[in-house]
Amino acid sequence: MTSKVKMLNPRRAGVSQIYVIVALPLLLSVCALGVDVGRVYLAKAEAQSVADAAARYAARGMQSSSTPMTTARANAAAVAAESVVDGGAPAIASADVVRGTYNAQTRAFIPDSTGDAISVTVRQSLNRSGAVPLLMSIFVGNQQTKIVATAVARTATNSTEIQPPASGNLWLSGMPDNTVHKNFRTSNSTVWDNSGTSGTKKQRPLELNLSALGLNPGDPICLEGISGTAS
Repeated sequence: MTSKVKMLNPRRAGVSQIYVIVALPLLLSVCALGVDVGRVYLAKAEAQSVADAAARYAARGMQSSSTPMTTARANAAAVAAESVVDGGAPAIASADVVRGTYNAQTRAFIPDSTGDAISVTVRQSLNRSGAVPLLMSIFVGNQQTKIVATAVARTATNSTEIQPPASGNLWLSGMPDNTVHKNFRTSNSTVWDNSGTSGTKKQRPLELNLSALGLNPGDPICLEGISGTAS
């Protein structure tokens, strides 16, 4: 009984090795590209979240400050310092915080020095010093990849003038009508009451309807120009 053993053609084996050698770098580069693209998209999402938060905080600072742009830039920088994009703190330069006017219909931001909107741009370099380099840099060199995100926030200010009575007692604030409160001092029998009429409210403090002023829960309130006399 005889058996035959079929031997592989050494030429074919050599060609297969060549195919593997040629295809391996291409496969590795495709895998590296996939990882880098995912990293870039994640960094863009993080940068946009930081830009949104920085713009809102900058707009709030600009709304209630006597030096609006100084406060706006300080607020934006504070958000950047507490944030992370691609594992590191992003950068917001002073020139990246711009005051202007925003057109909601055209979605256009026009810089000007008296506008009620603020634009904040956040930047981050993926190949910055100390960061993990991109995998594609192995094949194409250490290319600088920058992530840029911009957000615009608009301030909404309602102003009103109020004149609280000098006789108003804060201890009666929020208490029902006709509430009577006696002075805590035993040596002074002064009694404060929440009665009276619309014209003569005695010691009832001034009550403001915040909804009528256009305010919603969470809106900031700034008291400016407080002055007056009492007797």
